[in-house]
Amino acid sequence: AQVAAAAAPQPGAYKLDLTTMIQAPPLVMIGEDAKVGFKVEIETTAGGNTSKHTLAVVGEGDGVWHLETSQGMANYASMSPDAKDMLMGLVVEKDGGKVTKAVLGKRGEAGKQIKIVAYNAPPPAEAPEGEDVEVEVPAGTYQAKLYVTEVQGKTYKSWSGVEGDVEGVPLKTEGPQGGYALKEPPSMETLDLGESVEVKKCVYDNGDEWMWSDNEVVKSLAARMALMKTSASVMKVTMVATGAEAELKWE
Repeated sequence: AQVAAAAAPQPGAYKLDLTTMIQAPPLVMIGEDAKVGFKVEIETTAGGNTSKHTLAVVGEGDGVWHLETSQGMANYASMSPDAKDMLMGLVVEKDGGKVTKAVLGKRGEAGKQIKIVAYNAPPPAEAPEGEDVEVEVPAGTYQAKLYVTEVQGKTYKSWSGVEGDVEGVPLKTEGPQGGYALKEPPSMETLDLGESVEVKKCVYDNGDEWMWSDNEVVKSLAARMALMKTSASVMKVTMVATGAEAELKWE
């Protein structure tokens, strides 16, 4: 006997409600020098997959930023054709980065309120003072701050540059899983990110490559990191702007 083939589902026959599936992050850290209009686009490559997302400061209120981001939307593109046109709107406390309200919606719409990932913030820890030392790495010998931390009985050490072209630059790390050290002196390069952005390129002996920038947008929205390349992934800023406007409808 013949068995009738099941009818293929018609496009649009059922539709996922992404607002019931997606939750907002509990924290978004924005630099203190951020301004309304700042926008960054970040490209991430990991596990053979590449995705892009944007983060923009589109407004502010009493002690809060209004942010819009497409982060994570690419993960849902195969489930819902709407995902590529959706943004998350976040109300974020300027002091501490706590997300107090989140919506998800298509551009031009107000969006629907979504849940925020539960997060119990640890009590604030005092920042370690660091010890003034001299450290030798393949790139040379530098004055540095040595920070030693204990995590679950394991010791981690990091040396950070304090002057000249290595000020604020990680020079060396050591830990149970190994570490890395600056391979050569930093070099300055210029990237085209919609505008010319100066970066400080740092190459490490484990193959990692970092690019730091004091560009006001990169500093505020990407923690100064224009590029972070490791053996497992690459994260890079591909665009900066200072005239971004809200794409969702805000109350």
